[in-house]
Amino acid sequence: NVVNADENKGAGMVGKIVADIDMSTLDHFAPAAEFAGTLDGSYTDGENTSNWTISNTTSHLIGTLSATGVVKNINVSGNLTINANDDAAFIVLDNAGTISYCKTQGKAETSADLVFEKERAVGAIAARTSGTIEYCTNEAAITLSPLSYEKATITNHKGLQHIGGIAGYATGNAAVIDNCTNSAKVALTSLGAINAVTTIGGILGSSSSEIGNNVSAGTLSANVTLSNCVNNGEVRWSYDEKPFGDAYNNLCFGGVVGYLEGNLSNCVNNGFLYAHGWRTTDDGSCYTKYLAFGGVAGVAVGNVTKCHNNGNVD
Repeated sequence: NVVNADENKGAGMVGKIVADIDMSTLDHFAPAAEFAGTLDGSYTDGENTSNWTISNTTSHLIGTLSATGVVKNINVSGNLTINANDDAAFIVLDNAGTISYCKTQGKAETSADLVFEKERAVGAIAARTSGTIEYCTNEAAITLSPLSYEKATITNHKGLQHIGGIAGYATGNAAVIDNCTNSAKVALTSLGAINAVTTIGGILGSSSSEIGNNVSAGTLSANVTLSNCVNNGEVRWSYDEKPFGDAYNNLCFGGVVGYLEGNLSNCVNNGFLYAHGWRTTDDGSCYTKYLAFGGVAGVAVGNVTKCHNNGNVD
């Protein structure tokens, strides 16, 4: 891998993709660990977009996109497997640069024995972002189906789970998600309580790892801009069996964003919203401690302007 061997991580490099690439037959694909240059999928004078096809892989295209990095005009389609302790995305795991005019299609699903052991971010375009994501579209269904608490192989599930159609987690004071659209289902379904805090949104999961604490303390950990975005996909959270023991569920759930610290403007949810689950056991030992549910945002701390929900809520 040329980029992985370059000590400058491709800084100043401009890569043009001049044909479609089918990676579905590869036994192993090594993504660029970090990239600081430009990767452009447009060809024929910018009129076309390259298509990258993957199949049954845990790989993303780029691990970290540096602040000078740019990825644009790329379609990625196929099946992505989400492993137990990993962030997951089709294109970039951790974005500090700019991703624009990209599209993802297919599906991203968990492995059969998924247990939440630590904080995780899952998004189709990027798992985590502190940079810019603009004019991107997701058509890949994202479904996390963890083992319930009583069936897990460790003491319990742990950590925050940030799940979004475009990005799972946005952080910092410069993160921007603008003019993006999600048209696929974003869901977490479990047979029982999972002992974790979950943020789910059609566009963005969350912009904080201190859910609820920052609101009560009056201090914010991020100032993220989420603007001109549309969610058309179903957003779903459910656990079907009665909770077990002292397990719990915490949830921030919204058509566009689960939990946002920053500015939310000109965003629309058209997707169906479904949030069902047991609140307590018979003895009250297992419960949903923190539940925030909204057509556009579960929680939005900051400025909210010209947003509306057209989706049905169940």
